[in-house]
Amino acid sequence: MKKIILFSTLLLLSLGAIAADYENGVHYRELAEQQPTSSSEKIEVLELFWYRCPHCFRLEEPLKVWLPTMPENAVFATMPAILGDSWEFHARVYYTFEALGLTDQFHEKLFNAIHKERKRLNTVEDVASWMQQNAGPNAAEVIDAYNSFAVDSHTRNSLVMSRKYELTGVPTVIVGGKYVTTVTMAGNYDTFFKVINHLIDLAAADIST
Repeated sequence: MKKIILFSTLLLLSLGAIAADYENGVHYRELAEQQPTSSSEKIEVLELFWYRCPHCFRLEEPLKVWLPTMPENAVFATMPAILGDSWEFHARVYYTFEALGLTDQFHEKLFNAIHKERKRLNTVEDVASWMQQNAGPNAAEVIDAYNSFAVDSHTRNSLVMSRKYELTGVPTVIVGGKYVTTVTMAGNYDTFFKVINHLIDLAAADIST
């Protein structure tokens, strides 16, 4: 019995030491006001990004490695951030993909087109033509979706939420609508995903208390 108690004590001390490695205000921070999330059953891990951001582009590959290992009590989501007038265009493009049901087909492809192929996709006509050339819908359908009420509504929401998430840059990850972390805060990709896992645990503990 004593051995079991000793083992449990050592385990708790070990977990406490691991948790202590990730400090509030250093590796992550808390929002002044917790925001609603897209899931009531799982902890939302929300990535905020901008298509023209090279750091967001570089995060794509390590993110794909981490996603299959994400804790089962978490769910991943993305939202285009709007931190300036020029950001609104790419937010609308993301929501156009979503409106057409083509996010999986074109999200990563647009990152590659901008950052690898150096394509100048600066207008809705440019994007519509590019999508049509890449097995997408005809250009007129893309432009109609881009100008739709649904895309307008989602884009306005992104603008509002970018402020409520107290964004200063991207990529930024919000866990449970409460905890904020970035690669810069974490120091490197490996620590970044460990911090996210830690924040998932914190958010789950918040729910259970």
